[in-house]
Amino acid sequence: MVPSPFDAPLPKHSIFYDLQQDAWRKEAAVGAQFNVFASVPNANFQTAVYVFAVHPNTGVVHFAFGRKVPANTRLPYGWKKANPTRDPRTAPASVLAGAAGTKAEYHGKWASLGGGADKAASSALEAAVIELNDEAAIQPPFDARRQVYVPWAKGSAPQGSSRRLVLVSADQPDARRRFYSFVFKMPDWNEFYSFFPHVNDRVNVRGGQQLVTASHGEIDYSASFTVADIVDYQSKALAEAPPVNFFTAYTLRTLQLLAAPAAEADARRFGGPGAVVPDTAAVRALRVLQDTGPRTATGWRNPPGMRYV
Repeated sequence: MVPSPFDAPLPKHSIFYDLQQDAWRKEAAVGAQFNVFASVPNANFQTAVYVFAVHPNTGVVHFAFGRKVPANTRLPYGWKKANPTRDPRTAPASVLAGAAGTKAEYHGKWASLGGGADKAASSALEAAVIELNDEAAIQPPFDARRQVYVPWAKGSAPQGSSRRLVLVSADQPDARRRFYSFVFKMPDWNEFYSFFPHVNDRVNVRGGQQLVTASHGEIDYSASFTVADIVDYQSKALAEAPPVNFFTAYTLRTLQLLAAPAAEADARRFGGPGAVVPDTAAVRALRVLQDTGPRTATGWRNPPGMRYV
């Protein structure tokens, strides 16, 4: 693990560099523990991306996730390439797969966004934004160099809509691994909801074949969850026989360790009088199983014979 900020000098790339040490202790979940702008020598690293927004009327934090394409629902590109004249709807069920480029035990589970770094990325920050654009099919895509506000590097908060993302926290949980986690806040609730409608909203739904195609076969739905939703869905999944994670284990563990505390710290410091501080204790108390197999997708998002081509 990286050294605790409680036992080390404040990094100059931290939002709290100019604050007292006791202020850092209170708000350690916000800021960064590595230089997000540092050039990356190659693209051989991974990112985990969490995005949240605050409902303007309720003050409740919503986290964004994407669902990995369930097992046995997607026709692989290789089959289509090998059979260019065949109707993909007639392909045998035996060739169907799950999320592209994803381990089988994650299929059908909801997850944070992110993944392997794009070769075009010049920094870990840019890699995270590129992956967010790619997996959530963000259009128009976020511009990491012009539309991402990093408070501890950019001075006073900018006005207007030019900053579509605010970097709240960034961490390298293990200095021995090339893995970086990012927590972003979207200031524009309407834009956030257009990409990540609430998981229980059956009118505003974002997903299906269009999103599978746009995400290169990896994600079939994107949605937002409150902390209460996260606890509810994971708890119900654990009560199934056999029990299984609703979210991937790595998503929940990073949420418990980094993303939820960052949203809590942001709400306490910048949320204003109407902000509702997320109940991170409930998230941290969630039981997380080891992912050993895919989740069988059920419910209204999964009609009989669902197939992505």
